Amino acid sequence: MRPEAGEATNVAIAIPAATNHEAAAVLISNALSKEFGTGVYAIKTDDLDEVEIKAVNGNRDFDVMVIRNTADGLELKLDRD
Repeated sequence: MRPEAGEATNVAIAIPAATNHEAAAVLISNALSKEFGTGVYAIKTDDLDEVEIKAVNGNRDFDVMVIRNTADGLELKLDRD
């Protein structure tokens, strides 16, 4: 993730083989929450398989990029609201 006018932070998230989409979303959400804490981004999963990331405490826009996905059968889509 890269905040506007800031440096990128790389986060590697291990997704075990045969992990379903819902469990993968929880793993991703937990890893990002651990990396960034609660003061910069609010990170949560919805009822299905989506991870929502919002800036908090007056933080500005940010970008999220997937550099590499090696989890067979797991598709990642990024949507900006």
